[in-house]
Amino acid sequence: LTWESTINADFAPIYARVPDLTLGADGIPTRRGFSDIVMRNYDVRALKDDAGNVVLYYSFPTRNLLVIGESPYTFTELLSRLQAQKRL
Repeated sequence: LTWESTINADFAPIYARVPDLTLGADGIPTRRGFSDIVMRNYDVRALKDDAGNVVLYYSFPTRNLLVIGESPYTFTELLSRLQAQKRL
């Protein structure tokens, strides 16, 4: 969780960077943060853009596997392949 404050900038060369600030409901700029969501029955920490689309996420589908991605479709495909190999 500590890494969440810099993960967006750390992966900027690989994934599209999302601005660190967003306008809150009251119109005041606030720091954009990760939120908890569920993808395919797995807990995921996701960073969303202003439109509410997931642009960066990470999850631990097993104790020994960390998945970092930007498309929810990638997560679905990865889980399908891991389940086919009996790794999940």
